[in-house]
Amino acid sequence: MNPQHQYPPQLGGDKNDSWTTPEAIFSTLNNEFAFTLDVAASKENALCPRFYTQEDNALQQPWGSMNWCNPPYSIVTEFIDKAILEAVRGCTTVFLVLAKTETRWFKKAWQNAREIRFITGRIKFGHPDKLVKNSPTYGSVIIVIGPGATGTPRVSLIERDALLGCS
Repeated sequence: MNPQHQYPPQLGGDKNDSWTTPEAIFSTLNNEFAFTLDVAASKENALCPRFYTQEDNALQQPWGSMNWCNPPYSIVTEFIDKAILEAVRGCTTVFLVLAKTETRWFKKAWQNAREIRFITGRIKFGHPDKLVKNSPTYGSVIIVIGPGATGTPRVSLIERDALLGCS
């Protein structure tokens, strides 16, 4: 593994990276993909029976065949890079990340994704230090990186309420 694929030291206590996926969104996607590993979790917010915490350092571990990833947003690039490497091994990773199309990591994800689903509206994420859920200042996107990517992903728009199981 490339030595640059490590959690930066500043993440040890960075509470801005501790946002959790709404369970309804995970459930909807898990019904479709049947995730085997949550690669960016904590013991408190893991969504799969198998998961990697910051201490496990998913960037240095082999991933499963079908992975869920809501990564620390300060190191999205590293998780995208790792997913691309894992796709060569036959693994698929489904990301929930900010739709920051102006970033280098988004371009790299686009070039290596099988599918990209932009989500209408904003998602409210949970946080361990906040009593209420907050929405980020950007919209979110689901990115699927795995074997079979052709360089041009299938692109779609999905309603936030459909992801949340609302009518």
